[in-house]
Amino acid sequence: MKIPRLNVIRSGGDSLTQHPPLFSLDSRFLFCACASEIKVFSAETGENTQRLIGHDDEVTGICHHPKISLQILSSSLDRTIRIWDYEDGVLLRTCRAELPLFGIYSHENIQDVLVVTKKNDNSVISKVSLEAINANKSEESLEMVILATNVSLKVSRTVAFLSPGNIIVFCRKKKLCVLDINNPNGAILEHGDQKGGEITCIACHPTDNACVTGQSSGIIKFWHNLHQWNKKSTNKKHTKSGLVVSSQHWHSKEVQDVYFTPGGASLLSVGKESVLVQWIYQGYGSKKDFFPRLGTPARHIAVSRNGALFATTHIDNSLLLITNYFSIKHSLEGFTAVMESKNTTHRFLEYDWKTNSCVTNGKPGHLLFYHPYSDTQLYNLDIVHQNYIASEMGSHIPQTTITNVAFTCQKIIKGFEKNDPSALTWMATIEDIPDVTYSREQKLKFWVFDEIEQWWKLNTVVNDPHKSTVTKITFRPHSDAGEIHPALLTTSIDGMAKIWTVKHGSSDEQFFWCCVTAASYRNQPLYDGAFSQDGSLCATAFGSKVCLSDPDLLQELTILLSFGKGENIKHLNFGSHSSQHILMVVLHDAMHACDLLSGGILWSVNIQVKHLINDHLSSFIAALTDSNDLFVFQPTSPLPIYRHKNLCKNQIVSASYVPSGNETRKSWLQSSENISWMQNSRIFLVDDKMSVFTFCTDKEVEDKKRLSSVSNIFNIDNESLKTPLASVLKVSKTKKESFSEDMDIESNLISDLHLTALKNILDLPSHVAPSTSSYAKTFLLSFLPKKVLSEKKASAMGKEIESEKHGASFELHEAPLKDFNDLSILDRLNEHTFMWSENLFNK
Repeated sequence: MKIPRLNVIRSGGDSLTQHPPLFSLDSRFLFCACASEIKVFSAETGENTQRLIGHDDEVTGICHHPKISLQILSSSLDRTIRIWDYEDGVLLRTCRAELPLFGIYSHENIQDVLVVTKKNDNSVISKVSLEAINANKSEESLEMVILATNVSLKVSRTVAFLSPGNIIVFCRKKKLCVLDINNPNGAILEHGDQKGGEITCIACHPTDNACVTGQSSGIIKFWHNLHQWNKKSTNKKHTKSGLVVSSQHWHSKEVQDVYFTPGGASLLSVGKESVLVQWIYQGYGSKKDFFPRLGTPARHIAVSRNGALFATTHIDNSLLLITNYFSIKHSLEGFTAVMESKNTTHRFLEYDWKTNSCVTNGKPGHLLFYHPYSDTQLYNLDIVHQNYIASEMGSHIPQTTITNVAFTCQKIIKGFEKNDPSALTWMATIEDIPDVTYSREQKLKFWVFDEIEQWWKLNTVVNDPHKSTVTKITFRPHSDAGEIHPALLTTSIDGMAKIWTVKHGSSDEQFFWCCVTAASYRNQPLYDGAFSQDGSLCATAFGSKVCLSDPDLLQELTILLSFGKGENIKHLNFGSHSSQHILMVVLHDAMHACDLLSGGILWSVNIQVKHLINDHLSSFIAALTDSNDLFVFQPTSPLPIYRHKNLCKNQIVSASYVPSGNETRKSWLQSSENISWMQNSRIFLVDDKMSVFTFCTDKEVEDKKRLSSVSNIFNIDNESLKTPLASVLKVSKTKKESFSEDMDIESNLISDLHLTALKNILDLPSHVAPSTSSYAKTFLLSFLPKKVLSEKKASAMGKEIESEKHGASFELHEAPLKDFNDLSILDRLNEHTFMWSENLFNK
């Protein structure tokens, strides 16, 4: 049987805050560039309503279409400009450029679009006419007119438009430049000021001839009468007599972004202090208001066209929607890896059986629960309960980091009494507070999941569980052969292995955790430990020696293997299922499989393994190397079942097997039937840029591209793209025309396409969903048993029911069965009563 070829694809993650967000012109949606796609969020509900997929590389800019309010343009490093219908999620046009694009800007009063390109460290602003974009063919490159060179790309927005739109403002290092785009050969006004440092952001007043710049020193400058020189001078020796500059200073660090409100009455600024500052423009910023405690330092700010909402993006990959009276309306969380990109030691990706999600250490002091199959963030769990402390100028303040996490297996919570701790779901965390002045502080915390409140509650806190860095924590698995109470193994560089177990408190329903036994071996550092699948054995790695012991008698160590001096063991992993008698031992440059039954080494290979992950639903193990290579194998054989070299261009920092547990996940695995190691679970990888990757077959890649189009999702012709409600109308009409009396009532009543369309309607946000009365009866019909439906003949399908009066209602228990078996409710959607809905939702 032919095995399908696998591809490594990006399945989610990435940064939502790398580039500035953009509100739609009607203030209903917010656009965020996320890697090679654009995510569309509803400003009312905060829901991700669309994913605009089409670019092949990072999206670097988003702007409005100058003439069509329901369309946006995007630029990318893949050298393309793409036009989107963001409500339907449809790619309308693709135009190619000769160089990678680093930004795109537009103004409603001009017919041109400005793009930023870069060649040989020279950043250039160029002009592209809208007519050229509309007439461009995908295989031809756009013609661009160069406006300015040596442009600074360090500012949050490279280009800003002065009213009425024909004059642009940009930066060259510490100089502010002004140019008339209708006269590209004219003079460029440059005004420099050595005070305040480099310019970090620009914003132009929507009506006045004024501009505001943020400086690296925290100073905000107000520039007035910027282009008065243009009326008096046409040569490069222009005058600056009309220019007025004033300064305001509140930010202690560099100003990250500035933005005017729509009317220009006030200016908003954000910096690394995690404070939103509102400056009153009429007083040149002398009056100001504050909205503190935004969380982590801000990156960008955007304001809706109606002025009712502000959007701030933050370095922890979060986005806040704030009302104009300073209250947080929504908090949008993206996938967040450890923010200190240089520190990859304590990054992890663990699977939680309780929530069927992956857990990673995201922003400082938090755990992120993340669904990798749907690319959704469940929630952030605050572990340390501390505010983020911004670093001072020239210094770094260390933040509390979650270095380890462990969960009890799902099997352990079944078949026990309520007052038994084994009936509860437990989580353990290690938080590390590095302090270079005094000593490192660590805390071991035990959390219990409250089934009533559906939330994690803190149960026990242990200060300094070890004298040095904790290297591994893992819960003891449950054995079907006998009762095993929850137990946790912790290992540390201080050479101690400890077993923690749960005890009863003052009442039967109160529990606490304590250390019951500990073991060491000749003061050797302890880098890893593991339990066997049945929980009967505990393996610990003391330096270069592998020791086995009974978890209940940890001090009675038995040396299983001993390697050369100085070869410290990095990882220990027991096999599972048919390979649970094999122990995998990983050194710096070798991996060994030890057979516990014979006590000898089964096989060895020379390989530098960085991560060793187990599939708990099968006997397969995956090994990730330092060079981003992946090997999937079974512990019984050194021959890999699958290998993939150079997974991605960035460094992989964590990985995990994620089981398939519901229909959504199983749909991912349907095309992997011939791939043995992907039948039960799938590997998800996280790189140092917060991108999440997984493996897909060619068929899955094609399906994803096909489903990215609305026309394919709802089976509608491209010539008449429609919403989910329109698909119900069309299917109803098709059913009526092709009706056959010989067809079974079950297939006529509710087809698969009807149910798919109804499901998409129910998934829509409330503010864009159609009236409930338009699909209520069809939705109720889908709940009738198939046996009851099959008793009725198709002859009942042709009967027409009398039209109901306006405002009339029906009750399910009083209506006869023949009324519910009548499909004419769908037919009547095409009549004049529902013509308003068809006109409203059709494109």
